[in-house]
Amino acid sequence: MKTYAWTVPGADGKDHAVSAAVSRWSRKLTVTVDGEVKAIRPTGRQKQGAVTDLTLPVGGRSCRLVAIGDEADLVLDGAYLGCGKPYLPYHTMPRWVLIFWGLCVILCFVGGVVSWVVGFIASLRCGRIAMSPFREKKEQMIACATTAIAAWTITLGTTLLIMTLFS
Repeated sequence: MKTYAWTVPGADGKDHAVSAAVSRWSRKLTVTVDGEVKAIRPTGRQKQGAVTDLTLPVGGRSCRLVAIGDEADLVLDGAYLGCGKPYLPYHTMPRWVLIFWGLCVILCFVGGVVSWVVGFIASLRCGRIAMSPFREKKEQMIACATTAIAAWTITLGTTLLIMTLFS
């Protein structure tokens, strides 16, 4: 379980301790504010696959807790507290990513275990790249194409290697 901690200056003039623990496997999110565990139940647009984006009131101020996979960061005044980047809301999966996602998923059915693992990981990566607000559309498409090409190259390379070793 990964744990993240932040100090948030409240509207009341006091500093508030906020921490988030994200389970690596179940993606369960546990949030505490000043030692008190908050009940977090993201629904609908707040939770899209591996991305959780929800509002969290802290000391009279409104923060946003963004968790992607097993990583989390807190947004205050339009910027992430951890990395300092400006906050941009995550959007839904664009339709163009289905082409690259499909190319990666095909690998799951082409060969053995190696191609299945490579195809599965590449398809997850394409989805994550396409949902990122930190990249332009052209940059996202290039990254997804590179991921799909790399996945096919790895799969074909390992298949040829195995065929030459066992023939």
